[in-house]
Amino acid sequence: MKKNNATGDTLTEKVPIKHFLLIMRTTFILLFACVFYSMAEVGYTQNARVTINKRNVALKEVLNEIERQTDYLFIYNDEVNANEEVSIKTKQNAVANVLNTLLKKRNMSYSMEGNHIILSAINEVEAKANDTKASSVQQQKRSITGTIVDMSGEPVIGANIVEVGTTNGTVTNLDGHFSLDVGENAMLRISYIGYLEQTISTAGKSSLEVVLVEDTQALEEVIVIGYGTARKKDLSGAITNVKFDDTPMATLPNPNAFAALSSKVAGFHYLPTKTADGSNLSTMSVRGRNSIPSAAGDSQQNVNAPLIIVDGSIFYGSIAEIQNTDIESINVMKDASSAAIYGSRAANGVIIITTKSGVSETPTVSFNSSLKWNTWARKPNLQTNKEKFLENRNLAKIASGDLPAGSAVDPAALLSAEEYEVYKTGGWVDWLDEVSQNAPSQSYSV
Repeated sequence: MKKNNATGDTLTEKVPIKHFLLIMRTTFILLFACVFYSMAEVGYTQNARVTINKRNVALKEVLNEIERQTDYLFIYNDEVNANEEVSIKTKQNAVANVLNTLLKKRNMSYSMEGNHIILSAINEVEAKANDTKASSVQQQKRSITGTIVDMSGEPVIGANIVEVGTTNGTVTNLDGHFSLDVGENAMLRISYIGYLEQTISTAGKSSLEVVLVEDTQALEEVIVIGYGTARKKDLSGAITNVKFDDTPMATLPNPNAFAALSSKVAGFHYLPTKTADGSNLSTMSVRGRNSIPSAAGDSQQNVNAPLIIVDGSIFYGSIAEIQNTDIESINVMKDASSAAIYGSRAANGVIIITTKSGVSETPTVSFNSSLKWNTWARKPNLQTNKEKFLENRNLAKIASGDLPAGSAVDPAALLSAEEYEVYKTGGWVDWLDEVSQNAPSQSYSV
């Protein structure tokens, strides 16, 4: 009697690679088709819109019409009065908006669970509580209307009106009118570019008439240019004005005036300090780097530095020679119009420094003094562990060929005679700490 020995050779026979790839491709196509179909189904359900025109019909008839036009299915119990008479007329409106309109005053609520919409009845206690809450909220809010004009009586278009302490706000229309629902005794902040900001109380008022006043201080500011002075509103060039007189700019602990400008002038690049006074002019640029230095040295990097003018004269010295407290203002000219005044030297921009001068008033003498302690901003993280230091030096000597590969750490072979004597006594020197300290610096100006 011969036995059938099923070794599984037939089952373990290798599937041809082309056949295997065909199976995998078909599987992926079917998988993506199923996913996209389900996403499209959900997206259609969530964005479903209906068109209904029913008058004096039962609520359930409207629900049936929604079910007919969409994939939604309504679920409700006997507590919901589906025979209540309703009327509705809507065209291509979202289902949620239609239900809000239908159930608004009928003590009913609904919730959407996928393709199912569950209707439930609200008892009278809950309905009264909701009505009371809505009435309370409505009483707390009231409508404020108004008109905003300028000093000549022309309407201000696009002025911002914001309720103070909230994000509730609006803007004026083409006629300068606005309307806003605000809380009781709310404060309104009104602002517009070029005008002074105003804060107005709405207590006891239902309408406002607001006249905005021009911010003349910014427009009348005097700017120093190459051929004299001009008002800021009359200039069209790219000029930035920074005042030092009677401002914190002069008293901040900056090494020099250019370091103080770094956070005030857009596009201004300056990196103090490679020297004690921070006068590192080779790194300074106003309009980016326009030229390639002829060499890598610091002395060749100033080809991109702007032209510096102090009180009408070209300045070739160090900025450390000018005290911050002696500077009244600095104007930075960044566009091509500066070349029309100062020529090709102004290709990288112009920095105009105006120092303080006496005025025909009661003499005033100012004395400023400062005491500073300078410490490491970024202290190098050197190796201070003895064993780790010896291990690293041993690896370095092996790499340089001074010691054979696999040599053990031997302090006598790794250290000089003087270092080994100190090592044997347990001494260890942090040389970075020895050559650096917290250094005091003082500054006085009159």
